[in-house]
Amino acid sequence: MNKENSFQELIDNDKVLIQTGLTTGQMIDVLKVGDRAKTETTDSPIWVEKILYGAIIVIENATNEESVERALQINPAVLENSWTVYRKFISFYDAMKAHEEEKKTITYHQSKDLTYTFKHELETGQFKDLSNDNLCLYELIEGNWTIDD
Repeated sequence: MNKENSFQELIDNDKVLIQTGLTTGQMIDVLKVGDRAKTETTDSPIWVEKILYGAIIVIENATNEESVERALQINPAVLENSWTVYRKFISFYDAMKAHEEEKKTITYHQSKDLTYTFKHELETGQFKDLSNDNLCLYELIEGNWTIDD
């Protein structure tokens, strides 16, 4: 399976959260380690991924069979593109570690139509809606989570 197919499988399996229509600057600001982005406005889409230490590398160019894996160069052609960002969901365990670090966490349910945002605070009211929507502990633990710094 080539990388283009594996990215599509990742998207089809609902394992990512999508943001579209971003400028290059917005894409750079939004991208977190492990997230991927794809150009929207070129005939041959370019895939990038943010790796450890904040580097953004090109991981796929649709015109090549092999992955390029080189640093993304900021030039006029790149700056003119719009981008779609694909955010990888994290596990409940990783979300709880982030919560302990006082980061805001978000969980997604029912085809991403139902979301809950949790802040690290003493206010317990943020959990009241969970019971109103009949979510059980299993759904929270097995659900999709992201960190929203």
